[in-house]
Formats: sequence, structure tokens, C-alpha cells
Amino acid sequence: MNSSNYKHSKIAIIIATILSPVPFTSPAFSEPVDDIEISTTGVREYGVLASGEEKKLGNRASISTSGEYAYGIFSRSSGIAIIGDNATISTTGKNASALYVINSGQITLGNNATITAIESLSYGLFANGNGTKVVLGNNANFSVSGGSGAGAIWSTDSAQITLGNDAIISTSRNNAHAASTFLSGVLNIGERATITVNGLNAHAVNASGESNGTNGGIINLGANSHIIVNNNQSSQWAGSHGVRAYDGGVVNLLGGNTITMTGDNIYQTSNAMYATTGGFINGSAGGRYIIQGDIVAGGGHYSTFETGKIILNLTDESLWNGSSYTQENDEGIGTISLAMTNSVWNMSNSSTLTDLTLNQGAVINFQHSGSDYQTLTINDNYIGHGGTLVFNTVLHNDTSETDKLIVNGQASGLSYVMVNNVGGSGAETIDGIEIISTQGSTDDAFVKSGRIVAGAYEYDLAKSGNNWYLTSSILPEPVEPTPEPEPKPEEPAPEPKPEEPGNNDNSTNETKIIRPESGAYIANLSAANTMFVSRLHNRLGETQYTDYLTGKTKVTSMWLRQEGGHNRSKTKSTQSKTQTNRYVVQIGGDVAQWSTDGLNRLHLGVMAGYGYAHGNTDAKYTAYRAKNKVDGYAVGLYGTWYANQADKSGLYVDSWVQYA
Repeated sequence: MNSSNYKHSKIAIIIATILSPVPFTSPAFSEPVDDIEISTTGVREYGVLASGEEKKLGNRASISTSGEYAYGIFSRSSGIAIIGDNATISTTGKNASALYVINSGQITLGNNATITAIESLSYGLFANGNGTKVVLGNNANFSVSGGSGAGAIWSTDSAQITLGNDAIISTSRNNAHAASTFLSGVLNIGERATITVNGLNAHAVNASGESNGTNGGIINLGANSHIIVNNNQSSQWAGSHGVRAYDGGVVNLLGGNTITMTGDNIYQTSNAMYATTGGFINGSAGGRYIIQGDIVAGGGHYSTFETGKIILNLTDESLWNGSSYTQENDEGIGTISLAMTNSVWNMSNSSTLTDLTLNQGAVINFQHSGSDYQTLTINDNYIGHGGTLVFNTVLHNDTSETDKLIVNGQASGLSYVMVNNVGGSGAETIDGIEIISTQGSTDDAFVKSGRIVAGAYEYDLAKSGNNWYLTSSILPEPVEPTPEPEPKPEEPAPEPKPEEPGNNDNSTNETKIIRPESGAYIANLSAANTMFVSRLHNRLGETQYTDYLTGKTKVTSMWLRQEGGHNRSKTKSTQSKTQTNRYVVQIGGDVAQWSTDGLNRLHLGVMAGYGYAHGNTDAKYTAYRAKNKVDGYAVGLYGTWYANQADKSGLYVDSWVQYA
């Protein structure tokens, strides 16, 4: 191939500024050419124009425009523009677009395209009109910066845009959304996209329609995408959302995604998900979600009465840190339907859901901060399939502060309840501490998981009516009343017995539940306080022995004490029974002896010891067991004075001091 063949040469086409009413038509090539560079400067200039015809460019095309209403690639009137891999398309100027497609135009770009728009009200990609289509390969990179308004990708009026996997979309303007649809526009985003917005009132994924809730745009977001919203609010109107569906717009989440809300949300108007006035965010497909932020469904529109709706299915070890709100106005209340499986929701503030299904491995943690206790309200029904609710409660009497679950419908299935004690010292309850309120619930809808204890008391989760309480009492089993015998005809009916004073309080013979640890603590205290207590009798007398070397009989003051025992005890109510085994060994001996008159004698000695005690306490009503154990060492001094050392008669004084 000779040097005149342009297929392997670099062709640069520089279009000077042309302020002429004659539309510019870009050159056409019979075959796609690699490494083309096209640059234009001027108002309403085009890098590549496909109007009713097909234009093809090869790989590594570089197209740039500078000027107001300028377009890098413009396709219209059924025109088709086909660009190879690694294309770079950029525009600088107000109201400009790097890619602009209208009236059934089509643009196809290969992999690794880079699209840049700088200046106010400019787009990276704008598609408008029925039959309009844009397709980009994998690894497309959109960047929009400078000024305010417009955005990275916009599909409207039934236009269709499809992005491949691993797209990167970012905006750094106020009022500039990253990925938007309007008026039945469709935007398909492949898997593992990264979508970032860095401005006020800028939404990462935004689907909207007409103000009457019709012709909503549709966005299909691929799995494992990451949405990042960096927003420092300057007013209550400057909120930005991760995923927003408005006025009939629909966002379909095709799998789990990560949504990260950062920045200052002091007005609480920036949300991870926001649907209102007929907007619908559909996350029913499930997947692993990592959500840092709140989820909000707003009320209806004055003309359609359609409310915002969110369906979210958290699976595969999803993690959500935030709150949920269903807002209400005169036209209705928003809908949030949440299902969780093997996932965790750390609820940061009191929240509201329409309905909740808590499946196996799902955990809702009521987050406690300072003196704030939270309430989760379910407007309709609650279903448990093995999930867990973790409450925070001051475990004391009936008036204790606590987190709460309120179900304004029916609660069914099976859910586990765990309770963290927040500073409670335990107390007797009468009715109990209400933690769950329902309009109706099955008898096994909520089951205690793990122990709930404070001080000496063991709390149970009990159902009374339709509500559930933490109670430190056990009600006796109901006993069928014995019918009164019918009076014989000739005998008058027995007079009713008058009520005895003090027995008209309708009291029940409740049993207060005492923790088995109480018996273990008492056993430990008793063992620790008595283990090394010795008496004179333990050290009394002198031990004779025969010296092995000399054969002489000698006397020593050394002594050895060994003692063991087994104790049993029970509480007065027989709720708990305790048994303890103990053993102690002490050894000592005199270090000095003297007498003032030959009859009396003073002994001074040292001693050391080791002891242990161990046992257990069994609870009658809770089937729990507490184990107790004490072991320790002791060293000390003892002193004994006898008035008559010979026969140990008369006055004597014995004392000891030791450290154990």
C-alpha cells in the first residue's frame, strides 16, 4: 500500500469559523477511516451530520466543536451515524451537545467512547422523537461540567438510548442530571455503571413525565451499578436524589446496586430513592444493595391522584443505613413495599412503610442515639418468615422508654425479637412494656430470641390482646372454674360470700421471673467471703514427728488445713435451685514464740492458702442455667496468746489478718 492510501494515514479536517446561514455538511467517506480528527468553531456547527443518509467513521475518531448550539455528531431525519471504538466527542458552548439525535435519527458508537460537554445548558447526549435510537458499546464515559443546567444523558419523546456495561456518567453542575428520561423516553443502562452528580438539585437517575402523570420516561438500570450523590445543600430546594421517579416516570432496577449519599443533607431533601406523583421505582428483581441514605415515596398529584411507589427487594447480604418515609398529602400517601432476605437494615430514624416482609436472615436494627427511641410504622400488613427485629429498651417497669413496631394491619408468620437493654436496672412489671402494637396478630407472630435481662429480672415477650409486651412476670395457666352445685329444692340457695377486704384489686397470681444469675451471684459472694476464714481450732496443738536422720522425736508448729463441702439452696419461691462444691487448703506455722512468765505464751505465725468453689443455679420457669465459679489465693499472719500454754486453760486471744 502506498503513502497516498488514507486508510493508514492520519487525516485532519479543520473547519474554520463560518457565520453563514448555509448549513454545514460534514464530509462523507466511502469506507470507515481510522484516526480521523474533526474540529469546528462557530454557532450551530456540526462535526458530523447524518441527515437522511449514513455516515461511518472508523476507530479512534476525534470530534470537537466550540460554539453555541454546536453539535459533535448530529443525526436527524432517519440519518445514521456509525462510529468505531475509542471515539472522543466533545463540545464547548452553551446549548450545545456532543451527541444530538432527533426525528428518527440513529447513532451507533463502539466501545470506550468518551463524551464531554462543557458550558451551561449543554448535553453529553440528547435524543428526541419517536424512532430515534442511540446505541453505545461498553465503557462509555460521559462528563459534563461548567455552568449549570442540562445534563449528561437525556432521552425524551419516545427516543431510545442503550448503553453497554461499565459506563461512567458524571455531572459537576447545579440543576444537571446525569441520566434522565422524559415523555416516554427510554434509557437502558448496562451493568456496573458508575453514575455521579456533584451539584445542587442534580439527580443521578431521573425519570419523569407530564405534570398530569402521563407519558413518563423509563430507565432500566443494570445490576451492580454505583450511584454517588455529592451534595452540599444551600437551601431546602437544593436537594439531589440518587434515583428519582416523578410524574409517572419509571425506574426499573434490574439487580442490586450501591447508592451512596454524601455531603451536607441539613434540610433532609436529598434521598437515595425518591418517587412521587405517580413515579415508580421498581426494585422487585432483588439483588445485593448497599444503600447509604433515605428512601421516600411522596403523595399524589392534584390531577391524577397517583402516588409515588417504591418496591424494594433486599437480598444477598444487602446493607441499608437510612430511614423510610411515606409522605401524605390531600391526594394520597406514598407506597413503599419492602422485602428483606439475608440482609440488614440499620434504621437511622423513625420510619414508615406500606408493607414489610422479613424473610430468613433479615435483620432490622432500631438504631439508638442518646435519648431518641424509634418507631417503625407499617401502614398495612407485616409478614415474618424468620427475620429478626432488634429493639432498644430501658428494661424497668411499665413506663420504660422503648423502640416500637406499629402495624396498622395484620401481623402474621414468625419473626424473632431481640432487645438491647439501654440503662435499665430491672423492675417488676404489671402490664408490661409495650414494644409491638398491631390491629391483629397470630399467637406466634413474634418470638423472643435470646435472653432479655436486667438486674435480677428475666423478661419475656408476651401477647396480650393484639399487642406484645416485655414482662417480668409469668401468668399462671388458666384453670377451668368449678361450677357451683345446684341447690336442692328444699334447701335455699347459699348466700354469696362477701368480698374480703383487700381482695378486690382483680390481681392475678403472677410469678415474677428471677434470673438464675441471682443464685450464682449469691453463691459466689458467700464462697469468696468465707473461703479463707479459719479458727483457732485449725491451728491448735503441736505436731510430733520422728527425725529420719537422728531418730529423735521432735515437735513442729506447722499445720495443714484441708476442707471441702457441698451446699444446696433454693429461693423462697422455689424458682431457682443452687448447688455449690468447695475446697480449700491452708498451710502455716509459727515463726516466733515467747513467754513473759514461763506460763503464758505468745505465738506469731504466717499462713498461705488456695481455694475454689464452683456450682450452678437452675431456673424453674425459663430453663436457663447460670454457672458460678470462684478461686483464689491468700497469705496472712496470725497471732495467739495463751494465759496457760501447758493445758490451754484460762484466758486466750486469737487473731489473724490476711490478703486474698
